[in-house]
Amino acid sequence: MQTKQVILVLCYISVSKCADLIRQCSCDEVRPCALKAMNAIMPCVAKCKAAGDKAGLNAEVFKKCFARNLIPFEAAISCSVRRFPNSCSMDGSSKLISKRYLSSLELAIANEVTSTLHRSGIALEEVAGITGTAQKLVGCMKSCLTKKVGKCQKKAKCGLDLPSDAVLIETGKQCAVSSGVDNSVIRSVCNCFVAAGMQQLQTICRRLNVF
Repeated sequence: MQTKQVILVLCYISVSKCADLIRQCSCDEVRPCALKAMNAIMPCVAKCKAAGDKAGLNAEVFKKCFARNLIPFEAAISCSVRRFPNSCSMDGSSKLISKRYLSSLELAIANEVTSTLHRSGIALEEVAGITGTAQKLVGCMKSCLTKKVGKCQKKAKCGLDLPSDAVLIETGKQCAVSSGVDNSVIRSVCNCFVAAGMQQLQTICRRLNVF
């Protein structure tokens, strides 16, 4: 699966807006949006650096640390994309599909995070302060990408045909496991945040049990 197609699916999942039905995009039709999404990532990272600085997070340290764990995550993303080969129309034919609800996906992810913390024996109170910091960083990236890429999708007036949020999350977890993203890798990435300045995560990282 081409990198552009990987970015395309992530882009469309993250910036989709509410509606009832929408035309399914052709794969050729959305390639320009995929390229735009790729070109927007690094500028958005730079723009959101200030939010990380305020939180005491050294973005350069984190980036270098995370790079050592990047390969299995890239493999997991590619695996997830391959599971949904008909998300866009390859032959250009169109059909009406349900448009994604961003709030629904966010809620599903939040519930999965809560379940992970519960399995790991980590109380919500332990991560209360960290959650606020994470929300600011994620919110900044989301806002930036939506501004840079959302117009492209809105202009196309179409979307991707994807399964329920629960299926997307479960597929992602299955692909993560098959790609080598195990608990030790998750803890290693968590420790990248510690190395970058978020010392309050130190006691939490070693207890994480995602799988």
